Amino acid sequence: MVNTCANGISLFDDLHLAAGGFVLGAALASAEGHALVVPTGGTYLVTLNVDAETSSGHGVALRRNDTSDIIAVNGTAGTQSSTAIATLVQGDTLTLRHTGTAQLRFGYGHTEVSAFLL
Repeated sequence: MVNTCANGISLFDDLHLAAGGFVLGAALASAEGHALVVPTGGTYLVTLNVDAETSSGHGVALRRNDTSDIIAVNGTAGTQSSTAIATLVQGDTLTLRHTGTAQLRFGYGHTEVSAFLL
């Protein structure tokens, strides 16, 4: 699936592989997907992979509770990845914040987030 993303927030529609207790939050009224809900508090290894089909310059950040960025990537067309260690609390919600404009590929092996409790 390819979506054109511009400045704003996007959310998740599917969980792949083992969800590890992560669940999708309630659907948004805008029908733009769901936030990811953190199942257990602790220290996590978090990876953000972004697959941009077209872009003249964009940024994507994984955002906690719509207040702070945990990890971010910037670039043009192609794949960008970044990894961080973050402390998350049970019930935190995770979304993607976009800057610039890009056509992003979403789904398994494309734009995705991985989180591992350490």
